Amino acid sequence: MSTETEKEHDKLGPLTTAPVAPGLPLGEDDHLRAAVVGAFRGALAAARDATARPDLDEAVHEARKALRRCRAVVRMVADALPRDDRRELSRALMAARRTLSAARDLAVVPGTLADLPLDDAHRATADAIVASARAAGPTPDDTRAQLADAVAQVAPLGDVMAAALATTLDDDLLVDGAAATYRRARRRLRKGGRSRSSFHDFRKRSKELTYQLDLLAAGVDGRTAALRRDLVDLGDELGLVVDVIMARRFLAGHGADVDPDALDALLDAVDEVLASRIKTARRRARDVFARTTRRYARKVGKAVRRDHAPAEAAPAPDPAADEDAADADDAPAPATARATAATRGRARRPSRRRSARADDQLCYGARRAHGAHRGFRSPAPSCLGGSHMAKLLIIGAGGVGGVVAHKAAMAHDVFDEVVLASRTLSRCEHIQGQIKELQGRDIRVAQVDADDVAQTVKLLEAERPDLLLNVALPYQDLPLMDACLEAGVPYLDTANYEPPDVAKFEYSWQWAYQDRFRERGLMALLGSGFDPGVTNVYCAYAQKHLFDTIEYVDIVDCNGGSHGKAFATNFNPEINIREITARGRYWEEGSWKETDPLSVSMMFDYPGVGERRSFLLYHEELESLAKNIKGLKRIRFWMTFGEAYLQHLRVLENVGMTRIDEVDYGGHKVVPIKFLKALLPDPASLAEGYTGLTSIGCLIEGIKDGKRRKVLIYNTCDHAACYREVRAQAVSYTTGVPAVTGAVMMVTGKWKQPGVWNMEQLDPDPFLEDVAARGLPWHVEER
Repeated sequence: MSTETEKEHDKLGPLTTAPVAPGLPLGEDDHLRAAVVGAFRGALAAARDATARPDLDEAVHEARKALRRCRAVVRMVADALPRDDRRELSRALMAARRTLSAARDLAVVPGTLADLPLDDAHRATADAIVASARAAGPTPDDTRAQLADAVAQVAPLGDVMAAALATTLDDDLLVDGAAATYRRARRRLRKGGRSRSSFHDFRKRSKELTYQLDLLAAGVDGRTAALRRDLVDLGDELGLVVDVIMARRFLAGHGADVDPDALDALLDAVDEVLASRIKTARRRARDVFARTTRRYARKVGKAVRRDHAPAEAAPAPDPAADEDAADADDAPAPATARATAATRGRARRPSRRRSARADDQLCYGARRAHGAHRGFRSPAPSCLGGSHMAKLLIIGAGGVGGVVAHKAAMAHDVFDEVVLASRTLSRCEHIQGQIKELQGRDIRVAQVDADDVAQTVKLLEAERPDLLLNVALPYQDLPLMDACLEAGVPYLDTANYEPPDVAKFEYSWQWAYQDRFRERGLMALLGSGFDPGVTNVYCAYAQKHLFDTIEYVDIVDCNGGSHGKAFATNFNPEINIREITARGRYWEEGSWKETDPLSVSMMFDYPGVGERRSFLLYHEELESLAKNIKGLKRIRFWMTFGEAYLQHLRVLENVGMTRIDEVDYGGHKVVPIKFLKALLPDPASLAEGYTGLTSIGCLIEGIKDGKRRKVLIYNTCDHAACYREVRAQAVSYTTGVPAVTGAVMMVTGKWKQPGVWNMEQLDPDPFLEDVAARGLPWHVEER
């Protein structure tokens, strides 16, 4: 191990107690596996030893540092660990570190604030916040107990690692692991100028890379150790900046009891310091992370081989062959499948790289020729006329998912890559074939369980899309948002979250993600369908252009088409029936009013369809519009149902088939509504032969120039025309097209605002222009 004296204030330190002899030839599999397991066990032992330190702050710091080393080892050998074991190790280590976060903050923040150039008023505010946090925080005895519990929880992980790690390793695996960490760090560094959270993440990844290079150095003070020293030298500057980021977060989180104006002034002063320090630190960091991931991986692999080759076999230095020389390797290699850790041989080293989709890999077509890198806010290459080419990952392959995939594939000027993923791969492949037939374009498909955050993160990190477009089930919104936060990918959906076991849908769960997305510099767009979605934008357009004050809104939704089935739903039966059988709700004069299910109705004249009886329901856009449309006195939602549909629904409800709780049938637990879903026609299968129109809009009443005004803003859509274009019926089409338009708004930067947003909170004009061009023209009719 390296014996150099560490300068960094965070005292990274080597992976000390790993039983690795100096000069160990990493290529010897048995020794390498022992080194990895030993490094992990050694870091756990360091965490245990830290609990005995008399200085409590030092004990917490050393324990957290040791747990970070453990996590670095796990990430380095991730491909040699079964998924479940890798997740168990990562989650346990993360939970242990988080247990100690409050104690860590109280130990670090006071000293950090003392070093900041604050005036007397700001320092007094800061001191008051720290004193309040100390009074409310854990006592020293509590912290000691938390520290002991955290270390005890991770103590068995050494055995988990030893049992789970693949029996055959080679140094290529470790080099690949370090390269993957470098790639993550480099990506976060690029975003670090816009997001403090991204810069903090960059710092974490650079720490992990330091630990990983220490293990690769294996006690040899050679080329690998020199690469590590570059990171250690950088660590001083990064650590100081991250301490200020942590202090800023601490002040914002514990400042509820101080004067709001004083808190804002203090945070502004800290932000000024941060902006300057982040700029300086990023400039320094860019020098250290200047190599592309592919070239860095080659550099590390070459250093490791030279450091650990037998002396008589060591190759003479060849400056002309150095990885930093400008040669043909500047061009990115095409993506290739990696060999498994058990089967890769040394003969594969020259061409083997984990980073086939690394930072230096370019996009297809013109971007490949002109060198434009993919990224959420990257500038577009001039050869494309200023248009932004992006990669879209769609999750969900039902009727709406098919429309989204078709329309995204048709958007050649925006999306140069489209990937469709679902739990059922065959659904994706069916849509893939349709798109090839109808649009003449290839898309790629993948399999993913959207309930599994780790699995989705793995897909996101492999694909590196500019946006995740979620048209899966509403139950899966939160896991997919969690995955986007972890992977650093913007998010869009068409329906708000609904827990599987409660017939209740509302935005509160997703609105709670506002700060997390804003701090990560990521945007999440909620409800970019038709209703919610286009109806929200109609209201925003009316508020901007047609009214001085909006007082009343009635959202009206009519499906005037016919599919010829005795009973079927036009979108997911489970979600559809839960929505319809719930109690009605509407907002009036500042409060919510409730009605019995389908107990309130009215006749309404729908453009293109005529008069139809419409029933009052609760729909999620009411919740956000009641909050964001100023001056509103009442907002309601209405939907049409035929008498035959209602009769079937009443019978099914009366016999218990719409229940969402489990019942026992022959010793098996069955949820009736899920069983009913399996019996009913797949909504995607209704498209062929569907005739008639949908007619959906917003009836809006208010004041313009001192006079009362009432208008209907609406769209009509033809089922048969939708089938000819994208093999879908109009209900799926009217949801899928706005989702693609929302995606276009985000990836082109027309809507670019970190945080979690509903549609009406953003500029309606570019959205309505785009959605009309993509197949949903809109009209304004005076009423």
